[in-house]
Amino acid sequence: MAKTTDTSDSTANDSIFDQNALLIFGSLLILYLITFNGQFTSIDELNLYSMAESLAQTGNITVPQVSFASYHNPVGSHEIGFPLLAVPLYWLSIRSQIINNIYFVMLLNPLLVAGTSAFIYLIARRLEYSATGSAIAAFAYGLGSLGWPYAVAFYREPLVGFLWTVGVYGIILGHAVEKKWLERSGILLILLSPFVKVNILFTIPFLLFIAQKGQLTWKKRTYIILGGGFTGVFIAFQILFFLRTGNQWNYLGIFTNTDLIQVLTRIYGQLFSPIKGLIFYMPVIILVIPGLYTLSRKHRNVAIGIALSFLSLLVVLSFYGAWYGGQSWGPRLLVPIIPILMIPLASLWDAVHKRSLRILIIVVLLISIVMQMPVVTSNWWIAYAPFYDLSSTPEQSVGLSFRYLALSPPWVLLQNWEVNNLNLLWLQTDRSGLWHIDLRRGFI
Repeated sequence: MAKTTDTSDSTANDSIFDQNALLIFGSLLILYLITFNGQFTSIDELNLYSMAESLAQTGNITVPQVSFASYHNPVGSHEIGFPLLAVPLYWLSIRSQIINNIYFVMLLNPLLVAGTSAFIYLIARRLEYSATGSAIAAFAYGLGSLGWPYAVAFYREPLVGFLWTVGVYGIILGHAVEKKWLERSGILLILLSPFVKVNILFTIPFLLFIAQKGQLTWKKRTYIILGGGFTGVFIAFQILFFLRTGNQWNYLGIFTNTDLIQVLTRIYGQLFSPIKGLIFYMPVIILVIPGLYTLSRKHRNVAIGIALSFLSLLVVLSFYGAWYGGQSWGPRLLVPIIPILMIPLASLWDAVHKRSLRILIIVVLLISIVMQMPVVTSNWWIAYAPFYDLSSTPEQSVGLSFRYLALSPPWVLLQNWEVNNLNLLWLQTDRSGLWHIDLRRGFI
């Protein structure tokens, strides 16, 4: 009798699209809609919405709607990419006359983050990892990372992550099926990302390493291409920065006014500080290092590309005064690279065979998921209150000290989360603790 083989978790993946990706997209989108609150928590979100509104109504990006902010919380200009993508949703909202305009436009990020998670799964499958490992990588981003809180917000960073993830998948898929148009489409998506956020432009050359599944041969032509790529990046950055601000980027001033100690402090701040350290907001990040090691054994250039992409963004942001991303949840400016960082988790899952190690991976992932739940179901701003009681600029002072580890916002929010403090669009509680459920009025 012939032996049958269960191919449901096989690493082989010859189809262009996997139906499991659609299941991941749908399940995450439903969850994001359930935890949707339809509220802006920063002036940046309001400014981006106002840009989309102005584009839809007048065809320009002037935003008199936020002129009041100059009195207490000035907001800078933003790139046009994200508001432009939100315009169709605004048009649909004013024509439906049923759903609140803001709620409708804010549906953009739930779609983007759910879609990004699905493409993480597809990338991992294309790299010949199992369906289980690929799903773990996808849900690590969609549920266990900052991806979930930012799915229900209205910031630009999820769109950058989406463009990068889909772009990398397009290039890898194009290589696999020998379709040049897919490769070029992937490259185009990656090149469009600076129109969403210009300061991520320096990461783009390293993203192309990720798409190199084979071993890269370091010849003279390779160095010429890389040199030309970086030159093009600097020129493009200068042009985009001028179009956004009307000023030229002062390269010399940036590097001379920021010493090495400041850069190292800000790198530490983004990764390990109690107030903004990525490791406290999503513990699943600790699995990336062993994941990169296991990934490098099979796809060396992919692992190098992921590591260099992350490091390049981390270092560039460390020259930025507001490296912490303003008054937002966690290290917001690192959100674009998080989807790419989750890819090695598929490799790690497939590489470990001991049951105890796999249980450890699941436990770390579950801890990360649990830590996101209070953020998306309540008012997370209260978690920063203890630090702001100590200093008006805690990100630059007390928030960097491990003496105040107990005040780390994820831990504070987890400790103080209560069912009676729910803040969802369709389910809220009043001061007496009574629940108010209204599926219809929440959307109008």
